[in-house]
Amino acid sequence: MTVFVTMYHPELGNRRAQVSKQAVNDYAIYGWLLVDGSTPAPTDQYLTPAAGDLRYLRSTDVTETVQDVVGAALVAGAGVQVTVDDIGDTITIASTAVLPTRQVLAGTGLTGGGDLSADRTLAVSYGTAAGSAVQGNDARVTADQAAGTASIRTLGTGAQQAAAGNHGHTATAITDSTTVGRSVLTAADAPAARTAIGAGTSNLAIGTTSTTAAAGNDIRIVGAAQRRLTQKAVTGSYTLVAGDATDTVLHTTASSALTITLPADSAVSIATEIALPWRQYGGGQITFAAGSGATVLSRGSAFKSAGQYAEGVVTKVATNTWLLSGDVVA
Repeated sequence: MTVFVTMYHPELGNRRAQVSKQAVNDYAIYGWLLVDGSTPAPTDQYLTPAAGDLRYLRSTDVTETVQDVVGAALVAGAGVQVTVDDIGDTITIASTAVLPTRQVLAGTGLTGGGDLSADRTLAVSYGTAAGSAVQGNDARVTADQAAGTASIRTLGTGAQQAAAGNHGHTATAITDSTTVGRSVLTAADAPAARTAIGAGTSNLAIGTTSTTAAAGNDIRIVGAAQRRLTQKAVTGSYTLVAGDATDTVLHTTASSALTITLPADSAVSIATEIALPWRQYGGGQITFAAGSGATVLSRGSAFKSAGQYAEGVVTKVATNTWLLSGDVVA
């Protein structure tokens, strides 16, 4: 009975052939190698396969070896990739897969997921609670705010409408605004705004004129204890002027007698209750006389200063009436 063995040729695409034992050496001449069956004695053309060389294992042995490697890889939690190198006659087995116990987890706003033992589908979780999503056709997004009212999807000035990005409002549209506030908003210029807040014609610049504002520590308003009078030197006879009514002290330095005339209101307008201090600093005696239409009053009809260094006050007590007091004589 003829015994057949399997011969293997690595350069002919892994081809195998059933060869009788008697023809083994003949096939070996052409590069065929023994795979299984009885192994003849080595010859120059044939070499016995080295132990464990996968190229010369029987087909059943190769299958069992691959199964062992694949099984070990799966137990280790990885996949298997088998690569056969025909030229080098090698088989490479690598682990790449993921265990079916690995899971796909659904995060916030999602449902589904699970392990990899089956196909899994993730879905968006829609709802009205926190952690859920709102659908594009949700009534809370698309519906009108209330039956019979304008839609919030339209632009306009209504209570249920949205305002355009370039919209504006009139001052009267501010429901809690005051008359003064609206006047400031609509003022054409700075003077109009000052008028709206009652600042008058002042431009709020600090000064002493009728169109300026006084500083908080202005000497004219901080109190009598800090007020300082302006000394007005009088060197000869003199008639009061309107400017003398502002913190002025009449300071005479003449060496000879002089007269100070107190005018009527029609001649020089000085408000009532304005008091003007006076002082005879020089040797010339002062006589206080009434101007045309005016009257001068004094206790004991004393209308002259008593002498050098005498002081007193003359006060306008009525429209055309002055009162003289101090160190005076008749």
